[in-house]
Amino acid sequence: MNQDATFFVSSLTAGDEMAHKLGEGRHAYLFVIDGEVTVNGETLGKADQARIKQEEILNIKATGAAELVLWDTI
Repeated sequence: MNQDATFFVSSLTAGDEMAHKLGEGRHAYLFVIDGEVTVNGETLGKADQARIKQEEILNIKATGAAELVLWDTI
């Protein structure tokens, strides 16, 4: 890939929380492989995706065991 992007893969257990700060002008693409999470208060389940713009920070919390992929890009 020839792009300014960072790729993260995470496995979370119920109650795990994480935060990801997006730099100015950056956006994120989040895909839930399995399980359920909330992202800035919005619930996402298995196979759901979110294209996120104009957020400074992503607050992600697992409501059960979950696996997800996050791309941070311009």
